[in-house]
Amino acid sequence: MLGIFSAIATTCCAPVLAGVLALSVASGTIIWGAIFTLSYVLGMTLPLFLIAIFLDKYKLAEKIASARKTVALRIGSFQWQITISELISSIIFSAWQLHNLFGIQQ
Repeated sequence: MLGIFSAIATTCCAPVLAGVLALSVASGTIIWGAIFTLSYVLGMTLPLFLIAIFLDKYKLAEKIASARKTVALRIGSFQWQITISELISSIIFSAWQLHNLFGIQQ
């Protein structure tokens, strides 16, 4: 689970990292540079560790994995089974694409 959150956070951390490195260099002292860098690292990793501890303590990952109920879908003679999470995500992505195709452009 920690890898999923890291992958999501990676898309926006590069500009912030550049800013932190610029502040660290511009601060003029090693101590302030270390404080800026350490705060960035703790701000990025501490929430992920807290989420991982919370998921592990209450065994939420196992509960989510065990609750994978399937739904049977059929269109004509074609039938398939998907999980509820796959159904929800496909509805969301389809709605998003319809919005992209036919949505109001500003």
